[in-house]
Amino acid sequence: MADRIGAVVRLVIDGKDVTEVSALDYSSDVNQCPDLCNVTLSPRNPAAMIAWLRLGQEASLYTAHPAVNGGAEAQRFSGYVKDIKVSGSRGGVDIKLTIADRGYRLTDCAPLWYNLKAGTYRDLFDVTTGKFIPKGIFKGLRFDNNINRRLKLGMAGFQAAGGAAQGQALYTPIMPIQTMPGETYLDILTQYARRLNLLVGCSVDGYLQAWLPDYSRKPAYTIRLTARESNVMSFEASQTADKVYTDVICVGEAIGTPLLNSTDPNAQKRRGTVRKPDALPFPRRLTFADSEMQTAEFAKKMADWRAKKELYDAWTVTYEVDDWHQNGTWWESDQLVDVVDEINGISQSLYISAVNAVTAKDKGDTCRITCHLPGLLSASWGEIPSPRSFAAATKPPTGPR
Repeated sequence: MADRIGAVVRLVIDGKDVTEVSALDYSSDVNQCPDLCNVTLSPRNPAAMIAWLRLGQEASLYTAHPAVNGGAEAQRFSGYVKDIKVSGSRGGVDIKLTIADRGYRLTDCAPLWYNLKAGTYRDLFDVTTGKFIPKGIFKGLRFDNNINRRLKLGMAGFQAAGGAAQGQALYTPIMPIQTMPGETYLDILTQYARRLNLLVGCSVDGYLQAWLPDYSRKPAYTIRLTARESNVMSFEASQTADKVYTDVICVGEAIGTPLLNSTDPNAQKRRGTVRKPDALPFPRRLTFADSEMQTAEFAKKMADWRAKKELYDAWTVTYEVDDWHQNGTWWESDQLVDVVDEINGISQSLYISAVNAVTAKDKGDTCRITCHLPGLLSASWGEIPSPRSFAAATKPPTGPR
């Protein structure tokens, strides 16, 4: 593919360059773990290629463009060959590979009845000793997406920032854990990372990541869809009332407190409510339970987080552009974009949650950018305090329910 106009794609499988790439469907999605990438091969000797390919082979994807970083390569994806599909006709044979990033290894079921009786978050997220996560999958643990994002952008000479608070929180003791049948590593890690308000993912250079988006950065790109100018090939905007609520109520429980009123089955419940009466022209209520919210204050914070998460899912806009980069910067997820869209009435910065870059022979490079309202995506409302032990709970929490 190096002879066509546009991005140059290099695929490496088990350390070997695979040059017969005919199509690429690259995905970078902050909401997906594992993320997936599809590569189509059109080999001159398909029988030999099919005989060599194996499920589970390590694969890396690199792209380069004369207008981006002086033509230097950027590693955009790494992981394992997950699926192999072969199709053929009189015109030849195509081999479609689905490559999953290293998060795929976390979708394996965790050891049955694994028990961590007296440990910390660090013990659970340790990738080097094999206490929970098997050794050899990840090189280490990071607490932001800064390095990963910059690697994908092909930037050099940078330093990671942030993560100190989360790193310290890793030493906080956690309640005893026992894995149950069917639970995966990712299920457990996501559950406990949420208590530190961290999302779980993995980086292109082989690190496990516990991170949050940084909405304070300046936009890296611009989208214009006006009567005077447009850099958009097509678009699709979507809103749904299914995820919009005027009242969101979280019900927690003061676990381990004395039951002061035996006639009231809800005496230990702690309720938090967030109201947004202007969200819809009619009332629409969402109620949910979270037993870890042991005070009305925490329950209200969780209700506010849930309202934001639902709104994040309720509103999206996707733009298709005609290249994989803009002004020398690769399109990537976990970025902000300045949007002026007169058709959809948008004039603000939006958060890019996903990028889907596609190329095929004789069709050029196109990229779909999925955007959400900024400031809404997070793992929780903040760091959730560890539950109190029953022995320590000598007095019930006071305050409204």
